[in-house]
Amino acid sequence: MSTTEHMGYLIKDYGVQLVEEGADTFKAKVNIEVQLASELAIAAIEKNGGVIMTASYNPRSLEILCKPIAFFLHGQPVSKRMLTSKTLVPYYTDARNCGYLADPAEFPEARLELAKKYGYILPDITKDELFKMLST
Repeated sequence: MSTTEHMGYLIKDYGVQLVEEGADTFKAKVNIEVQLASELAIAAIEKNGGVIMTASYNPRSLEILCKPIAFFLHGQPVSKRMLTSKTLVPYYTDARNCGYLADPAEFPEARLELAKKYGYILPDITKDELFKMLST
């Protein structure tokens, strides 16, 4: 675990971060949840009709994410997500960051703004044959 600065926030690195490397060649349609993502990384996902959500991970939830079979074999219930640090609340409540604490009503406008900024047409995922996978 290390401490770094990401988008102006000082954080402890123990999560899944989506970086910009390869954004120009990324072509997959995915539904992904990560701890942090850059604006360009979010645009790369949404440009291809994918869905991204940023959410807080603590060390225990990351351990479960990395080794789910071992966790479930112990028969323990999945605990609730722990509260994020106060410094990251603004990040996770912002729809532009696809934050899990953001108002869902703000997502369409944030997605449209990003599409305009990066010059792509936002796909209508409601008409996609993979809509069920993309919306859960």
